[in-house]
Amino acid sequence: MIVGNTPRRWLPLVGAIVVLTLAACGDDTPAATTAVTAESTATTADGTGTASTAAPRDAVLGDALDAVGTRYAFTATVTLDGAEVTMVEGTVYDGTGAYQVATAGATVEYVASDEGQWARQPGGEWTVLSEAAPLLDPLDPLSRPIDVRVLDSSGDDALLEATYDGATLGFAGGGRVDVSITITGGAVAAISYDVTVEGGTATVVTTFDGTADVSPIQVPPT
Repeated sequence: MIVGNTPRRWLPLVGAIVVLTLAACGDDTPAATTAVTAESTATTADGTGTASTAAPRDAVLGDALDAVGTRYAFTATVTLDGAEVTMVEGTVYDGTGAYQVATAGATVEYVASDEGQWARQPGGEWTVLSEAAPLLDPLDPLSRPIDVRVLDSSGDDALLEATYDGATLGFAGGGRVDVSITITGGAVAAISYDVTVEGGTATVVTTFDGTADVSPIQVPPT
């Protein structure tokens, strides 16, 4: 619900990392995975383990997230059975986000910070949201995987597959979601994942630019 004199229906979005609010869930059947701890180990046939000299897989992801920084731009697209249904363009500056969401032929702008959340249609007046905006820092959920697998690695480039609890990604239905994470030059460059939603399969693809010239975001917006 939005605080304001005129009730409006603000656009529902498609589930997370951009954290979107369409009810959806991942595969409820856990994949066969090995838990990643702070120190990876190699297990021998007799059940003993020895510390590995390789960087833990979660550390590879953590370093790549840190490399993006706290000031970056991103673009996210959501397709449903191959047809684009939502596009989000946004910037994040030290935890405060400004987002433009286009879906169903309409656009809504959001600003979200620890001080509050606001929304408007382009050119309109900002309206204070009485509940949290349906978008959050899209990198933050990536730091809490259940498991991380390195599929390919070459120098500072890598392709990871990480499993997350659907609730971490913003899905009320929970379940587990496998996310493909592309690391380029040591930084997370893109992520993608599929989720089953009512009526088909949604694919979420988000690209990140940690080198973008991001300006401070005014709160409250004017």
